[in-house]
Amino acid sequence: MNSIHNGKFDLNLLVVFDAIYRTGSITRAAQSLHLSQSAVSHALNRLRDIVEDPLFIKVPKGVVPSDYAHRIAPSLQFSLESLSTVLVNEKDFDPASASSTVTIGVSQMDQLLLLAPLFKKMGSQAPGMNLRVHPVLPELFLDALDKKHVDMLCVIQSLSSLDLPNRIRKTCLFEDDLVCVMSARHPLAGKALTIDGYVSTPHLIMATGHVEKTWIDDLLTAKGLKRRVGLVAPHPSAVAHVVPQSDLVCTLARSIALPYVNHPDFYVTAAPFSWNEPHEGLLMWHGRSDNDPAQRWARKLIEEVWQESYQPA
Repeated sequence: MNSIHNGKFDLNLLVVFDAIYRTGSITRAAQSLHLSQSAVSHALNRLRDIVEDPLFIKVPKGVVPSDYAHRIAPSLQFSLESLSTVLVNEKDFDPASASSTVTIGVSQMDQLLLLAPLFKKMGSQAPGMNLRVHPVLPELFLDALDKKHVDMLCVIQSLSSLDLPNRIRKTCLFEDDLVCVMSARHPLAGKALTIDGYVSTPHLIMATGHVEKTWIDDLLTAKGLKRRVGLVAPHPSAVAHVVPQSDLVCTLARSIALPYVNHPDFYVTAAPFSWNEPHEGLLMWHGRSDNDPAQRWARKLIEEVWQESYQPA
């Protein structure tokens, strides 16, 4: 690798690298940087000479990163973001006059149920700020944060399933438990639910595809018990529309069942068993935004909303 002299290396080359990596296209990178395509190509060739690697390989619809580019991208992005935030003075951030956009990734679309209190709180404190929410699959958590597809993630996860690198930060919003949601007119409503009562009534599960059971059924089988799955539905809205008019019981994380707590049409009670592994509601973000004032404000706002909304057993 050619030597990089502190006084001669052009940091703009890293900006070009970052833009190409994010967009997967020299043309789109040039557009995002307001540069000509030839200027971006020239900068890329200069960086290729320095690192002695092609960095990006042409494909029919743009370019794809080399293995080396994939390895260095997270560190370079972290460095660029850190350098950028050093130049921002936190006291200059005023939510009341801010006009930026916060993008949140969620692991389950059920978590959109807290959008109303979050947007209301944001609107009262920062009326000019915008909110975007995108679903993110667990296997894409790191990619979404590394490539800035989202600013932060709100996920419900078992800690044993998370192996986060040092560049990713997290804080626990709540420790989640399991509840059973049923109609307020259900014969089992109004009292603690036992395991015998649980298996005596039909159940609703949310799943896509040809799914007939979940880990709960495996747990019951180990106890010599079995429940009847009366309805399999692909969307959580089935709880709101079907449960109040039936004898179905749906087992949910309490964080997802929040809209049904204290609702006159529903009865929500603790499930007669626990997760097979402890689950937590986590807020995750990239370390490069640790000191970004707008991001810090948004993370604090999300924590406040969860603290006000979550009602543990």
